Amino acid sequence: MGIDFVQETLTETQTIETEGGMKTNDGKRRRTAGGVFFYIVKPKLSPEQRAIIFPPIDWKKRRAKKKIKNKAPKAEEKQVATVIVAEAENIPLAKPEAPSSKVPLEDSDKLAKLESAARTLRGRLAEMEAKGQKGVKMTKNLLTNTEKQIEVLLKENTE
Repeated sequence: MGIDFVQETLTETQTIETEGGMKTNDGKRRRTAGGVFFYIVKPKLSPEQRAIIFPPIDWKKRRAKKKIKNKAPKAEEKQVATVIVAEAENIPLAKPEAPSSKVPLEDSDKLAKLESAARTLRGRLAEMEAKGQKGVKMTKNLLTNTEKQIEVLLKENTE
């Protein structure tokens, strides 16, 4: 197996692709170009080469791992997350709210949307931290930026 072998197989794959491709064994789907390539290569390989390129898969172990990964959170975890989110929604903003009489109508709508977004982000952040999920840093950055926008809006309308 060398460059010539791969080049010949690639040419054969491209020919099959230009002629309409190749269906999977069950005939329900069309193979990708890579799928066609490996379908052609596999029977031409020695058992040793095949073991290197297509290592045997322990399907039981793989399914068990997937089940663990996809397992739904337990009822306790859901309750804890709900409590954390509820508490986070009651956290006051970094700066006190300006009296509504000082904020023009168009800015008060924007302020309300930003405050709602900040509450939502606090809730998500608390839930993500409780569950150990990824994206905490990004969510913190979004919350910080949202709070800065609120601060700027309030500052503009108090001057």
